[in-house]
Amino acid sequence: MQALYAIFLLFQAYISFQLILPLILIVLSAFRKLKILPAQDFSRGGSETDFAVIITAYKEADIVVPLVDSLIKQKYTKYTVYVVADECDTSKFNFENDNIKVLKPDGKIGSKFKSILYAIENFTHEHEALVIFDADNLVHPEFLRVMNRYFKAGYKAIQGIRLPKNLDTDNARLDAAGDMFYNYYDRRLCFKAGSSSALAGSGMGFDLNLYGKLLKNKIIVGGFDKVLQAEIVMMGYRIAFAPAAVVYDEKVSKGAQVVKQRTRWLNSWFKYFLKGFVILGTGFVKFDINRVLFGIMLIRPPLFIFTGFSVFFLIVNVFISPLITLYWSILLILFALSFLFSMKQEKADSEIWKSMIKMPVFVFYLFLSLARIRRANKKFLETEHTKLLYIEDITGKERNSG
Repeated sequence: MQALYAIFLLFQAYISFQLILPLILIVLSAFRKLKILPAQDFSRGGSETDFAVIITAYKEADIVVPLVDSLIKQKYTKYTVYVVADECDTSKFNFENDNIKVLKPDGKIGSKFKSILYAIENFTHEHEALVIFDADNLVHPEFLRVMNRYFKAGYKAIQGIRLPKNLDTDNARLDAAGDMFYNYYDRRLCFKAGSSSALAGSGMGFDLNLYGKLLKNKIIVGGFDKVLQAEIVMMGYRIAFAPAAVVYDEKVSKGAQVVKQRTRWLNSWFKYFLKGFVILGTGFVKFDINRVLFGIMLIRPPLFIFTGFSVFFLIVNVFISPLITLYWSILLILFALSFLFSMKQEKADSEIWKSMIKMPVFVFYLFLSLARIRRANKKFLETEHTKLLYIEDITGKERNSG
């Protein structure tokens, strides 16, 4: 019985630490200054990185067209776009641009990781770096110019910032609020504190030689970005966060979409979170803040899981210890404030603030996804994308042929 009680206390300590981790990151990042990137003046001989831009599309031909359109309008010249049209009707593609290459696999690939490998195997020439996008993304015209600055500054892996493409429903707005938490703490502050930015699955760039080393002889089914970021940090590299490299990502609008998407994400976390302990242990041995902070971040459960446990511990301790009950109450209040602070720092839209009252419904969908997690191991759960928007719809500029 004493052993079980000790485990119970240790687990409470683990969960309570997650509640104050945002505050720790705020303090640590306050004592560090980010490296100033050198300016790139192309008119005076500044060089461009040769980018391979990979778009992985599965059964969604329509949604790819606006993304390609936004890439054609990049204020950059040295890049080639590879559209992997997996199970797509390519007759819908009419890209009159030599930089756009449509790749049509003979059969179904059904995997983002394998689609990226397929693109690499079909490169028209040797590139220096690759950038990965999902079919539903839109890209700001300055994206590749910003990424180029980070590569020229010596970074080998870079994550851009993903902002919401749509805020049309409460689900979409609450999805965006969660992204703001991760953008602020797991990317912006983690990188500023001396660690690495978490990868987001798209809008990320890699040195091509490094990418090849990382994925040599690997077969990854689901959560390839989780594997990728763990391998990069274990090798001693820092993943940079580029907040000026903007990608617009479609937010889920319907409850069914929330459940399907989060089921896939939760499956990936449970599959790979143990890698965090390896990175954390290595970081302590090597006195490496990059590995230590990143390892701590990887072993943190999804927000709704550890906050759910926190509420559970609060209720249980009402019958055990009033003092510990007060302790959990304070921690939950601090975490709630840190969540709201991230929204303020990331300049949340007024509609997002208004939607916070619907958070319990959104959390219910998250618990539904947890209950269905086994399904993610049995079949490929793609999220349906329906928001057919162009980059001008986001930036407010008049659309032209580019």
